[in-house]
Amino acid sequence: MFVKAILILFIIITPLTVKAEPIGKMIYFKTEFCPWCKVFEQEVLGIFNLTDEGKELPIVEVTLKSEKQLFPKIEKTIPYVPTFVIIDNDGKERGRIFGYSPDFFWVKLGEIIKSIHKSNGSVAKQKKEIDPRITLGEGSY
Repeated sequence: MFVKAILILFIIITPLTVKAEPIGKMIYFKTEFCPWCKVFEQEVLGIFNLTDEGKELPIVEVTLKSEKQLFPKIEKTIPYVPTFVIIDNDGKERGRIFGYSPDFFWVKLGEIIKSIHKSNGSVAKQKKEIDPRITLGEGSY
């Protein structure tokens, strides 16, 4: 009985979630002097990989004009910064986001993620919280 009570308490306190798996990566191209890059970094960069989107598309930062070119073919086609290039797990470019505006960025990123899931034949994975009362049945505890 005590073990069952502990288990039920654990289920109530800890919501069950579906973890997002990486479906590719997002390459963030920036420069040292870009004001919108600084805004993105202040508002998003520190928490991005903790979000559902960041878990599906971990971010890779690339500073243009750096000594090493990590993605030379892509870097040649970056018209301005910030630019976000989304690459799927097969290495195929799936979309770009030019510039940074909070509303536009998240909407466009969501569209690209849905497109990748759709072409992979999977349903877009989203964080789902399961109410333990539904799982266990109301009044079963």
